[in-house]
Amino acid sequence: MSSRLHFGDHRAFHRQVIQLTLAGAALALIGFILAKIGGHAVFSERGLFEPAGVFAAQTSAGQLIWMVLIVSGLGLAARPPARTKLPVTLLLAGGLGLLGALVQRALVASPPVYPWFGVGVWGMAIGALATRDLRDYRRFVVPVATGVTVVLATWVQQTYMAQLISVEYVPSFVAAPVQGAVFGFLVGIGLVTRQLHLEHDHVSREFAQVKGLLSGEMLELAERAMSTYRRINEVLRDREDRGTPPDPKLSKAVTGLLIRVLELGRKWQEVENEASRTSAETLIHRIEALGAKIDGSKDRVARRQYGMARDALQAQLGYLRDISQNRERVLARVHNYLAALERLLLGVLNHKSADTAKFDANLAPMIDEIANIGQEMDVVAEALTEVSDLEGETAAPRRRPADDTPQVDTLTAKATAESREAALEGPEMPADVAEARAAAAEQPAAADPEAELARRAFE
Repeated sequence: MSSRLHFGDHRAFHRQVIQLTLAGAALALIGFILAKIGGHAVFSERGLFEPAGVFAAQTSAGQLIWMVLIVSGLGLAARPPARTKLPVTLLLAGGLGLLGALVQRALVASPPVYPWFGVGVWGMAIGALATRDLRDYRRFVVPVATGVTVVLATWVQQTYMAQLISVEYVPSFVAAPVQGAVFGFLVGIGLVTRQLHLEHDHVSREFAQVKGLLSGEMLELAERAMSTYRRINEVLRDREDRGTPPDPKLSKAVTGLLIRVLELGRKWQEVENEASRTSAETLIHRIEALGAKIDGSKDRVARRQYGMARDALQAQLGYLRDISQNRERVLARVHNYLAALERLLLGVLNHKSADTAKFDANLAPMIDEIANIGQEMDVVAEALTEVSDLEGETAAPRRRPADDTPQVDTLTAKATAESREAALEGPEMPADVAEARAAAAEQPAAADPEAELARRAFE
């Protein structure tokens, strides 16, 4: 699977739920104390707020401010601000809380009346405050989830309060913070969506794209590398489930190595496919045929053109032979990379029950080795790309489209110029001079850049 639903930080979620539970209890206790002092019109002695007051068409300014403080307090408890950003965060919390409270009052007071929907919109401000540090889709999902849980918490509080006030043995100064804690706990459940995120496995997606292009031993090596990669991820997830956070350096090194292996396999397959379009036997046959034409032709210009064509085919033949000779080197390199990955798997399995410090210390040399291998593979892949491009340029003249016919005037002018050159050179050279020049032409020429690139790719 290229994507999976992943639960992020368990400890952070538990901490947020506890913080919201305590914040709900504290706010309810503050409301109880203020109600006892004389604020019965605004505060409640039996919880965060009176449900009847939330659904009332008329609301005082004090009740509106209290609703803003509830949202701000719970939102900041879910995601406490840094000390340096405290003033800005307080302004943001007040603004979002006021916006949610005003929308809630508008939906309650204006026909058609949707009081529960208004409560949900009011609760969305808590999720917006709790996700102010996020930049992905969860920034929109979490507020919706907290809005739903605020509706649920309000309904539970309404039902719970109706039952609790009939119990004479529960004093109000205990009932108020208990109800506030229950409200905060239920709202905190909505923050579970903050820890749920869709994890995209780029390696699996890359393998799905490359698998159809690979064949033979390269395909087998890629499949073994993917199997090892999945096993390493399983072990790391198992460590994470037991409370050990994953090492980002290790995950990055393994992912980078697999991506490079697959990319190298893709580029190597492109080179092989390009080289397999023309076999060495076919090139040898064409070279021999051109040699026969050179021997049988009496026209100097024609022999020169035949010779240029034969030289081009000989260069291509040398390129194909380099590919054939060095193919085993590329496969040996991939075998080496795969062995390093499997050794890392054994190291992870051997230390999966050890403490984090020992785990990181023992695997650090392997991670560095994999990082160095990745840099080496980048060089090889770049050289393979250059070789593939050169092969395409070499083969391009043989695949000229049918409508790409040179103009007659151009051919005539070229033939005239070459005829004049032949005339200026004088009569046919003697046989011994021709043999001497032919022997000189057969001497080793300068290093062919195509063969040099191919050799650099595989050494």
